[in-house]
Amino acid sequence: DEPGCRTSHWSCRADERRVYPPPCAMSPSSGCSNEKPQASMSVCNLTANIANSIVGFAVLTLPTGMERLSDNGMATSEALGVGVVLLLVFGTLNAWTFTLIAEACERTGTCSYTAAWQKTLGPRTAWLVSSSTLLVSFNNAVICQSIIGVCLTDLIGFFLEAPEELPRLRIQLLVVVAVLLPLCLLPSLKPLSAASTFGLAGTATTAATMAARALDTSYGPEGKFFEVVQWVPTFEQRAADPEGEIAGLAAVAPSASSVAFFLSLASSAYLAHFNAPLMYAETRPDRHGSRLAPFRAAAAIAFSAAAALFISIGGAGFATFGEAVQALVINNYAAADPLAAIARCGLFLTVLFEFPLLERPFRLTLAEQLGSSSGGKGRIHVFLSLGAITAVAFAEPPLDQ
Repeated sequence: DEPGCRTSHWSCRADERRVYPPPCAMSPSSGCSNEKPQASMSVCNLTANIANSIVGFAVLTLPTGMERLSDNGMATSEALGVGVVLLLVFGTLNAWTFTLIAEACERTGTCSYTAAWQKTLGPRTAWLVSSSTLLVSFNNAVICQSIIGVCLTDLIGFFLEAPEELPRLRIQLLVVVAVLLPLCLLPSLKPLSAASTFGLAGTATTAATMAARALDTSYGPEGKFFEVVQWVPTFEQRAADPEGEIAGLAAVAPSASSVAFFLSLASSAYLAHFNAPLMYAETRPDRHGSRLAPFRAAAAIAFSAAAALFISIGGAGFATFGEAVQALVINNYAAADPLAAIARCGLFLTVLFEFPLLERPFRLTLAEQLGSSSGGKGRIHVFLSLGAITAVAFAEPPLDQ
């Protein structure tokens, strides 16, 4: 062990020989409840939860972001390459900032985003981060639950061949009571790692089926689904200059607005930062007593896996439908396509097990702001949080805008 370090809840950065208090040190401004989180998540548990928190429904919007990159005359294949590069670079930056939040929690002895902000930047602007956490987590949880209802209704309708007769809201309510409520009632994030693994398997299934359709050209001009889809796939070649010659790459480079649009979608897809303090607080310390090393390792693996899935789904969707890709690429696929049904099954698992990782930060942050002594971990808090999200989801917000 490093000098000054002990194998305990206290951690030490070997490069600075400085000992930091553990997260949730129970000071009034630590942002912690009276019940100290159990530091029980291994690197594997943590990796699964971080990856599932990143990879969610927002991945379905990436193909339309790639389509926007070609608005200045760039060929479809070239826009695809630019999109891949941007996803890798942006993913690296997001992984770095994700771990910075955990480091801020360790240095300040806090276990919430808001509390770490208060300790570092002062309490006057802390409402900014708490408000953004509440807004983003609540909004994403509503969309997530709505997609759960739509996906399951479509899947049942596919097998029963009577989608118009199915009561979607009743099916959605059944999922809320039978599946989402028990998941949200779990006392910590560690048990969710198994569910997160299923969610990641669902995303991988969606990626695999989309890649299969991109490779077998079923949606190409000679494909069996080309004539039955609502939006016929179209692809761009590099634009010509005024003299009729093929324009140079610099002349057809994506506009700043197109890049900004794509990065906004990538930002939403990679967004999991509001969960960083919660996951860090439950990270099992290594043999040196530090949580940062295992947390950084898990974050690196999780963001790498997420980037691979983003590239697979974004690339496959854009390569299959080109300029005709819709805001949610799953809507491009033919209703009679059996592989599309499998992709919807994967999507259903993804959003089903992503939901608890969105509901929890909303509930705990709201409880922190209201000064709840239990930190939002009581059953009544879960009922109220889930009820509020469900009520808004039942208003059927548009999912493709």
